[in-house]
Amino acid sequence: MSKEPLPQPVLDPARRTKVQVDLNHGLWGFFNSDKKPLSTPEEDYAHGRAWTADELAQKSWEDIHSLWWMCCKERNRLATEAHERKRLGLTAGEFESHKREMVVRKTQKSIKQALTERWYAWDEAWKVAENDPEVDLRAEPGTSAYKPMLHELWVIKMATSATHDPLISLRRTIASNNPPTPTTSPDGSAPELVTDNLGAATHLYFTDPEPHTIALDTPTRFISSDKPVDLRSIYFAWQKKDVNIPDYIASAQALNDGLGGADGAGAASTVQNLVFVERLDLITWLEGASDESEYIKGLESDKSAAKLAQVASGAAGGVSTVPSGAAGARSGKQIDPRLQQIYNLERKMGDRNSILRGIKPTDFSHVRKYSETFFKDRKKSSLTSTAPSTTTTTSLASRDKKSGRRPDPIVLLSPSASSLLRMSNIKSFLESGTYIPADSNLAGSSASANILHVSRTLPSIDSQRPFRFILVDTPEQFKPDYWNRVVAVFTTGQTWQFKSYKWQNAPDLFKNALGIYVGWRGEDVPSTVKGWGRGVTSAQIEKWNPQQGVSGRWRDREVVEGIWDRVEESMRSKGWSKDGGPVEK
Repeated sequence: MSKEPLPQPVLDPARRTKVQVDLNHGLWGFFNSDKKPLSTPEEDYAHGRAWTADELAQKSWEDIHSLWWMCCKERNRLATEAHERKRLGLTAGEFESHKREMVVRKTQKSIKQALTERWYAWDEAWKVAENDPEVDLRAEPGTSAYKPMLHELWVIKMATSATHDPLISLRRTIASNNPPTPTTSPDGSAPELVTDNLGAATHLYFTDPEPHTIALDTPTRFISSDKPVDLRSIYFAWQKKDVNIPDYIASAQALNDGLGGADGAGAASTVQNLVFVERLDLITWLEGASDESEYIKGLESDKSAAKLAQVASGAAGGVSTVPSGAAGARSGKQIDPRLQQIYNLERKMGDRNSILRGIKPTDFSHVRKYSETFFKDRKKSSLTSTAPSTTTTTSLASRDKKSGRRPDPIVLLSPSASSLLRMSNIKSFLESGTYIPADSNLAGSSASANILHVSRTLPSIDSQRPFRFILVDTPEQFKPDYWNRVVAVFTTGQTWQFKSYKWQNAPDLFKNALGIYVGWRGEDVPSTVKGWGRGVTSAQIEKWNPQQGVSGRWRDREVVEGIWDRVEESMRSKGWSKDGGPVEK
């Protein structure tokens, strides 16, 4: 390739070829839609979570294929922007772009897992089909490879009997999000016969799998007090699934009064109240959360169908069906013998959650006793150690628990990777007045700390005792009263930083706490920071020079003192004193 001549640009427009450009070509998906070189950090940060393997298992091959190429396009776009950002020497947006790429990678990993499980299922099914006399793997294209035998009879019989079963029809329509419609006539297709009054209705009109109506006084297989419950009571219980028990009973009484049950019209015209356990079991079964119910009898065709299935499976050399259980009390699950054979050859695959979950109870009380030794050693070491990383959220409240103690003010940092001041270099900046890059080896080992402390005397508030400032970069461990102690917020101008704050709107935030923006000297302050008004103070420092190091940072002290003056002024206006915290609002 090195011997190939490089192409020369054609400067004369008249000599250029007139190539038609397809603006809808798929390759445009590998670049930004608005054809700009870089996305803003806010645009890269605005994304959802990654797809899981369980969710992708329900998708078709076309959907998974499209999603995979969308991930490829997105990663190509992020890689292109990273190369352009490196060429321009920019750091803004690196953190957001990295987070977005991690979500895309997790989605691609889930796609691989879903396709691997699908391939193993197909491979095992092929092995079963090779030994199944009802499957012809040499069938001509366009013809069915499935050749049903005797067991198909009971499948057809069960499907026929279940089509117009009230409970199965109601459960099927709920699952398809197409609930039945109460009507005043067996002809439910007429719109003028539809009613919302369950007391005036006589039938329920179902559209799945085929249009049909069932009378509301039809007894169902749901047994309560040793007698079947009619369809009207079942449908009413599902309608009132979200109300409490007193409201359910009151609604049933009101409906019975409208039906005439209170006047002695007969049991057939009344709604039967189900007890809490029965109603909960019914709703769970109707919504598909459970496949069994102790109050639902099996279909009449279960016994004869099971016999036919056993004959078919014996003739085919398959696995016998799962017994349907006790007749009358609990309905069993009929499993196709061929399907059971596939299940027996299934290769189980799991993720970290299913693998780490045990299958039998284990007593870990001995571990609890053994761990006490480590906790004692940890308490002793915490008394002698000064490492800030061992401090937990109790440090925020320890000084407040003692009566008469002044609370510690809190300073929030920006978690953005583009911020000049982070947990690794903020302490040296505020205490020593020296800026050191956050990713420099000179910044120290504070990057792993989740909380830092800085002491500072504020003469206009208390000239005798210094204030102990708490520095954190996230409010995850905040209690509600901690927000009243926040005196300053370091920001880069990115609004996503405030999503987990008490005040998510920037103007409201900087009415309650001082905003601080620190940027490079000579660069413009972001327009978003300027738009926040006087609540945000801006400071500019000299760019880091690796040759000079800390010896050339003598102007940082002036900037730091200016920041402390603004913090002191803001705290004084909020009511901080030498004996107490801010004035409660």
